Amino acid sequence: MRNLPRLMLHSTLLALAVALTGCTAEPVEWGDVSYRQSQLGDPDTRNSILSTDLPPIAGSVGACIQSIRTAGSGGDLFRVWWSARSDSDVVLAIQHSGDQGRSWLAPTAVETRDRGRRNCARPAPDMSFD
Repeated sequence: MRNLPRLMLHSTLLALAVALTGCTAEPVEWGDVSYRQSQLGDPDTRNSILSTDLPPIAGSVGACIQSIRTAGSGGDLFRVWWSARSDSDVVLAIQHSGDQGRSWLAPTAVETRDRGRRNCARPAPDMSFD
């Protein structure tokens, strides 16, 4: 029993030595930043213009943020998204902006008959702009 404090001290010193050895400062080398073109299957990018300030949709309790999809050309932008109801059905809404997303017209409910009961756990809507 007399060696117990000594054994504890040795164990503590060994643990400290191992911890300090793992914290050595090795140099970090940074290369050039590069970006690749979007590819089929990439998720849509979320940004402050396209996914913020979604207005409430009548009869729904909240937007399914992951479902937002956009399309447009020049200053014309459209965004669509699912908005969940309290019973887990959804409403599909669309909105238009004529000034690159600085302001949006009132949303329109495009599809209100959903009875899938999947809430936001559904594929995102698809859209195109012509």
